[in-house]
Amino acid sequence: MDKIVYSLVFNRKKCLNERGMALVQIEAYLQRKKKYFSTKVYLRPDQWDNKKRLVKNHPNAEALNRMMYERIAAIEKEELALWQQGKPISLDILKDALTTTVEDSGSFLSFYKKEVESSSLNPQSYYFQRIQTLEDE
Repeated sequence: MDKIVYSLVFNRKKCLNERGMALVQIEAYLQRKKKYFSTKVYLRPDQWDNKKRLVKNHPNAEALNRMMYERIAAIEKEELALWQQGKPISLDILKDALTTTVEDSGSFLSFYKKEVESSSLNPQSYYFQRIQTLEDE
């Protein structure tokens, strides 16, 4: 099994927005392929250290650096969870797992509905009726 390598990339598209800022992204590299995940952090070019791949000259530099590296750790944690489940690891599978994790973190009702619908229960059962009751409330 190959390990995905993560790094921070500033201004990947080599263009600044109208405010003179560019996005910092997380680059995931595996088997000569790359995927990018947004950090949602925009900086001016003078606020980024390319050698150390850190935010500098910013009032919240420490917090931004911590937040971006925690995001990398969360992505890496999802990669390890896939590995522990015995699933093959690819960048596409990782990206799908991360997007479904975000979507599944909705309400209890959406979780309950998904579980009941994926079960082998009779559609006329108590559990399906309970979904209607919960949706009406």
